[in-house]
Amino acid sequence: MAVTTSRRIKPYGIILASLVMLCFSQGSILAQDPSSDGPGGGSTQAGQPAGGQVGGGPANPAIAKTSRSVKRSSQPSTAANRRSTSSKKQPPPEESLSDKVERALEEGNAARDGHLYTQAESLYRKALSLDAKDARAYIGLGNVYFDQDKFNQAIEFYRLAIKLQPANAEAYSNLGYSFIRLGKSTEAEPFIKQALALDPQSATAITRQGHLYRGQKKYNEAIEQYRKAISLKPDYAEPYNGLGLTYEDQKNYSDAMDQFRKAISLRPDWPLPYFNLGNVYLDQKIYAEAIDQYDKAVSLKPDYAAAYSRLGFAYFYQKKYDEAIANFNKAIVAAPNNSSSYNGLGLVYLAQKKYEAAAEQYQKAITAAPNWSVPYQNLGDVYHLLNRDGEAIDAYRKAISISPNWPYPYNSLGNMYYAQRKYSEALEQYNKTISLQPNFAAAYYNLGLVYLQLKNKDAAMEQYRKLQTLDPARAQRLLQVLNK
Repeated sequence: MAVTTSRRIKPYGIILASLVMLCFSQGSILAQDPSSDGPGGGSTQAGQPAGGQVGGGPANPAIAKTSRSVKRSSQPSTAANRRSTSSKKQPPPEESLSDKVERALEEGNAARDGHLYTQAESLYRKALSLDAKDARAYIGLGNVYFDQDKFNQAIEFYRLAIKLQPANAEAYSNLGYSFIRLGKSTEAEPFIKQALALDPQSATAITRQGHLYRGQKKYNEAIEQYRKAISLKPDYAEPYNGLGLTYEDQKNYSDAMDQFRKAISLRPDWPLPYFNLGNVYLDQKIYAEAIDQYDKAVSLKPDYAAAYSRLGFAYFYQKKYDEAIANFNKAIVAAPNNSSSYNGLGLVYLAQKKYEAAAEQYQKAITAAPNWSVPYQNLGDVYHLLNRDGEAIDAYRKAISISPNWPYPYNSLGNMYYAQRKYSEALEQYNKTISLQPNFAAAYYNLGLVYLQLKNKDAAMEQYRKLQTLDPARAQRLLQVLNK
């Protein structure tokens, strides 16, 4: 019996049959089993940035140990002297210019440590008004902007510090680290190398070299650098955090959690390892523990957009949609250009079958990150559900143009062609999907349906045989269709 194509195809979307963690540019896949005999395997993308964050802000600029020293009389204190001066108040010692600079820097560091960034910036600028050539004040300003994820502004100040002190290893290290946080490893590398050339025993620079290796997926080299930094400075939390991320990348969750907990024990007021530990729990679908860690992160950093966004996903996966919406909105308030949070809101509205509202959120995600393929994929799915097939095809093609090696939009585009009875075009898209991901079971199922429509049952049975290894349950469904 031929398979009818008059029925609308239901893209895989919200039923959480499986969760596959991908990189930020591809998102996290939520695959749904087909609910009809039509092709499936499209995917609504959660779009969480994969992995955690590499580290906290750079260290505060150093303060001279002799700062604000009180100038005392060289005469010894005697009882007679005390009697002769007891009735006469002595004027306070005059503070030198250098002492004023040191005090401004010290108070700026304290304000930054208390997350009082406006006050910290004012104090560092005060130090510069007293001494325009003090590189430490520029490093402090860079740190203030770094802490607020304003990495481009931080880079400007670190460059100014280097201009004043070309041999300042800390400034080079922080500059490179800012590029790492922007995802620009190529730009970061020469600055990290220069920091190490100036100070080969710098645990900070060695740790950041580890971050570079991790970004390049050179995990053994990354682990070596992190361990070297720990051997130099055992109480330094950042390399433990880096080790945790490296182990998480390798799906070694037990060791990852151990490292994040070690980082937390060394710096219990640092939100990042709580966030990263939450990600490990989320990876394993241990949602209550993930939420607990994210809550700790936002308690330490109330404007922590990434943690609120992950809270949104943790609640979304449990179908607690009101809590998910509340946390995605908190993330957006903290970071209005956070495309992942708009994408997450779109997922919630899609689950609630509020398709127009979902489309609006995906469009906002695209506006925030026009070169991110995930919201285009999701927008295509929503347009398909709204019977706006031309716009759906355009959205899938846009996703492909951005991420040509990502298999999911090809499969979704194949579904569209199948629905339009353009079987040759559908065949091409499913074959492309399989060439990119040979274990993509849904594409084999879909190919079987196409071959059946093309009256090539032998080829359709070949897809069934391949599915028997990849996905026996789906293979059985295909066999039932083929035997109708």
